[in-house]
Amino acid sequence: MNSTGNKMKVLKLLNAVLIFVLMFNVQCSKDKQNDNIINENNTIKDIKNKQVNTDSGDYYTLAVNPHDNRKRLIKNFKAFVDYLSEKLDKPVKLIITRNYDEIGKVLNENKVDFAIVSPTLYVKSKHKYPKIKYVATVVSKKTGKPFYHGVIITRKQSGIKDYRQLKNKLFAFVERSSGSGFVFPVSLMINKWGIDPKTYFKSTLFMGNHSNVVKAVLSGQAHAGATWEKPLEYARKNKSGKVLNVLLKSPPIPLDAFAVKPDTKPGLIRKLRGILLTINSNTKTSKGDFVTKLNYYKGFVVKSNGFYNIIRITLKTVKKWQRKWKMKK
Repeated sequence: MNSTGNKMKVLKLLNAVLIFVLMFNVQCSKDKQNDNIINENNTIKDIKNKQVNTDSGDYYTLAVNPHDNRKRLIKNFKAFVDYLSEKLDKPVKLIITRNYDEIGKVLNENKVDFAIVSPTLYVKSKHKYPKIKYVATVVSKKTGKPFYHGVIITRKQSGIKDYRQLKNKLFAFVERSSGSGFVFPVSLMINKWGIDPKTYFKSTLFMGNHSNVVKAVLSGQAHAGATWEKPLEYARKNKSGKVLNVLLKSPPIPLDAFAVKPDTKPGLIRKLRGILLTINSNTKTSKGDFVTKLNYYKGFVVKSNGFYNIIRITLKTVKKWQRKWKMKK
């Protein structure tokens, strides 16, 4: 009886050990798979108390504002993050900020090490936090230049082919800090169309990212929306995207800036710039993944501070319009 009982205890113990080993291996596998990725639920709020913002820390952090679907951003930036990790000889972890404006704040407070910042947001952040340091500017894969275009889209089925047909309709924007998703379209509406977006539309919606703007127009939630070329390209790869029409295309807008926190050492900035400037469409990670294959850029260039002046000028137009409405309230 005692012998049988002891055998049962041993079997239970072996069972428990086996389960523990299996769970440990699964977790290790997941950790290895996501070495350089913080998933979409791990935002700045989750890591704000961690000591990750010093050059002597365990890893660097790269922040990106949520201009697109979070899962897509994580997937698209993975090879780039892996490549930076290899070249810096230290892991780099990707963070998608909770909203647009957060990225400048956490960068200025040294809570993240690096950031790829949407252009209008970079200009606003640099103005508010002048100690943020510029490293380089993104080069478009499509044109080979450091510019992109914003677009205002409608559904072909709506029959809307002219801005005058948008009177008293629903219009979708991204966020107030988005260049192509708010600042440039508002400026074009005022200066080119001669309308006041505040009174012209029945209502305006703020969708949070570019993909949501496209979805809003496709679903009929909005009659028209402001976005940029890439989400439109994603949509057009699907049958649903082929029903979209471009009502207006913006002039060239300077592309995203790669920036770093204020206390970044000059040596690290030089090293980062050197790494970024060597990236091209053929650059691969040690695993053979193309660094820019899934993303909208093919490399980086260094530009002067004046390169972003067109955004500063456009922001002044929009701020003047916003002040007018604040005074009327």
